[in-house]
Amino acid sequence: KEYGVELGGPVVLPSLNFGALGTVRRMKGQVDGRGEMFDLGFGSAAVGFGLSLGFLVLGLSLGGGDAVLPAGFLRSSALAGGIIDLFNPGSLTGPDPMAGIHLHPLAVAGFTGIITTALNCLPIGQTDGGRVTTALFGRQAASVITAFTLLVCFIIGLFGNDIILFYAAIAAITQREMEVPARNEIDEVDDARGILGILGVFVVMLSVLPLPIQTPY
Repeated sequence: KEYGVELGGPVVLPSLNFGALGTVRRMKGQVDGRGEMFDLGFGSAAVGFGLSLGFLVLGLSLGGGDAVLPAGFLRSSALAGGIIDLFNPGSLTGPDPMAGIHLHPLAVAGFTGIITTALNCLPIGQTDGGRVTTALFGRQAASVITAFTLLVCFIIGLFGNDIILFYAAIAAITQREMEVPARNEIDEVDDARGILGILGVFVVMLSVLPLPIQTPY
C-alpha cells in the first residue's frame, strides 16, 4: 500500500523482444489529490530508471560478457545506447547495424530496463506516465494525450520501430481506461512536481528515441 491506497497485482505487458515490456498495477482505491497521483507514477518510474542505469553502468564497467547484441538494436535508445558508446567509443556509431557488441549480463539488464521503464512512462492510460499526465493536466486532457500518444506510437512503429509498435498495440488493448479518480482533482500540482514532470519528459524521449548514426561517408 502507498498513500493508503491498495494496488492490484501486476499485469505483465508481453514483448517479443524483451519477454515483457513492464507491468501495470491498477489502483483499487482513491488517492487524496493529484499531487499524490503524481508521486505514485513518478516515484515508481524514478526507481525503475535508477536501478536500470545502475545495472547498465556497473555491467559496462565490468567489461564485455557472453551476451552479443547487434549495434542497430542497441542504437534504439539514445540514452542507453549513448552510455554504451561512452564506455566503448565508436562501437555503436559505425555504419554496420549488425555488428555484434559483447555486453555483460548486467549491462543487458540495464539496457532493457531503461527501455521498458521509458515505455511505461509514456502518457497512456493507467501506466506510470498516464498517472503523471493525469496529475499534471487533468483527466480530460490526459484522455486526449493518451489517444494522441498511441497514434504517434503507431506511426513511428510503422516506420520500422517494432518495439514501440508492439507496445502501442498492447497498450491500446489493455490501457483503454483512465486511472481511478482522486478525491480532489480540482487543485493542481505544485511547481516542483511540474518541473520534475518536464525533466521526466526529456529522459523518456532520450530513452525511446534512437541514437543518431554517424558514418565516415
